[in-house]
Amino acid sequence: MHIEKNVCDSVLGTLMNIDGKTKDTYKTRLDLKEMGIQRELHPICVNGQTKLPSACYSLSSTEKRGLCQFLHSMKLPDGMASNISRCVNTRDCKISGLKSHDCHIILQRLLPVALRGYLRRDIREIIIELCVFFKELTSKTLKVDVLERLNKDIVLILCKLEKIFPPSVFDIMIHLLIHLAHEAMLGCPTQYRWMYPFEREHRAELENDCVRNIEKKQEEEFHKWFTKREVEKEEGLNFDDPYQQEQTEDIINTVEDDNDDILLCRNDMHKIDVNVEDQNEFIDNFVDDDSDADDTPFNNDKYEEDYILSNYENDTEENYISSS
Repeated sequence: MHIEKNVCDSVLGTLMNIDGKTKDTYKTRLDLKEMGIQRELHPICVNGQTKLPSACYSLSSTEKRGLCQFLHSMKLPDGMASNISRCVNTRDCKISGLKSHDCHIILQRLLPVALRGYLRRDIREIIIELCVFFKELTSKTLKVDVLERLNKDIVLILCKLEKIFPPSVFDIMIHLLIHLAHEAMLGCPTQYRWMYPFEREHRAELENDCVRNIEKKQEEEFHKWFTKREVEKEEGLNFDDPYQQEQTEDIINTVEDDNDDILLCRNDMHKIDVNVEDQNEFIDNFVDDDSDADDTPFNNDKYEEDYILSNYENDTEENYISSS
């Protein structure tokens, strides 16, 4: 989900040369000159002033205005997307404030149509191929042969993009596109893995509670709400019940480590892997001290039995070797 949003922001920002979002900057042009590639984009010094040549992938002023007017006038079915027109400034030809699902709709549904008639044909086609890749990847039904084809096509798509766009476009988010098709083979359709359904569920709860400023409230409380939801699902608990809420105070511990919240569950303490120097000391702080505990490493009967048997086998083997 966030990969798709970052790709959409990078593509739109670079095509429309939006300040703060474009990957085609002055430093990028200097890098191209130092690497000796794409000479038509190298900075030019004219009368003591440095000018940047217009790139083949940049929209002209007329094309920017046409794209913004297209997105501003677009009307979608209720619930398909938010009000995208509020994010489009037709006067300054800028697009800002897009949410994740807005980028999802623009990249898969609107951008392939909006780019027709703009840019060179080879540039337009490769961007449309990228949009189709996301559309097929996020379809309701996935087929293995289609995913295998997408796994090969994305390599060619990125290679074609590298021939057109500067290296600054290809950050870690663009690199992760290589793994999306294989991830879908191992997992399941994206509607069961990406965050869209969970965000909609949280938003519906806020709307039912008649909360003001829902978007800000969702940004602040979504992490806490999702954690609570998963714990209730795994532990079979109900946080709305005061009795169970009191009983779970010693089960769930939230620890601050370098301003990061780490959720510890008793059943998962033996599996956690935290970024600290001594993991054992960190875990021991949240395990109840039992003065009546045995000297054996485990209080569980099964582990205690295995521990005794393993020691017995080791002692028997040592005695056999010494006697022989």
